[in-house]
Amino acid sequence: MTRTVADLLRARAESFGERPFVAAGGAVATFGEIAARVARVGDVLRTRGVGKGDRVALLLPRGQDEAVWLLGAMAMGAVAVPIHAKLKDDQVRHVITDSEPRCCVTSAARTVALRDAAEALAGVAQVDPAVAAAEPASRGAAPHGSACAPQDVAVMLYTSGSTGPAKGILQTHHNLVTGAEVVADYLAVTAEDHLLGLLSLSFDYG
Repeated sequence: MTRTVADLLRARAESFGERPFVAAGGAVATFGEIAARVARVGDVLRTRGVGKGDRVALLLPRGQDEAVWLLGAMAMGAVAVPIHAKLKDDQVRHVITDSEPRCCVTSAARTVALRDAAEALAGVAQVDPAVAAAEPASRGAAPHGSACAPQDVAVMLYTSGSTGPAKGILQTHHNLVTGAEVVADYLAVTAEDHLLGLLSLSFDYG
């Protein structure tokens, strides 16, 4: 049974390893390639002291990196906290302060949109995906997918904050996998379909 995000990714990588999985920014990555990058993310996060249940904020442009780091944080047992691309400095600061992440995965391409990135992200360690990708892989890291269980929290999604301070909503691996299965079933999605993702990954349906 595929009861965690890590289980689901691993199963699909085994079945469709060489088939296209994510196309973004003119680049296409296969299921196998994404699964390998997700495992590498887990390795990088562990070397930075991230453990099971720790929150990892994601402030990245739309693209493969955002998807890979979101999946990577969840798959290694951490709680991913994707931050909407349209949020302003004070809103980003609220999410960082409220969620208390172990680190924030971000890049200059994303923080340039903030008035004062240093203030908005003050007090939290930052991880640049490009820098992390160039680091040598560490040895002895836990196997991809071994750190989480269905009842574990996988993601923390913040409300829009239109009626007050944005609030973090917790979703477990079971929530996400079951939701994906239900949607795929009623839309009759098959392995031959292409799905266009226009919604932010900080939004539940996204």
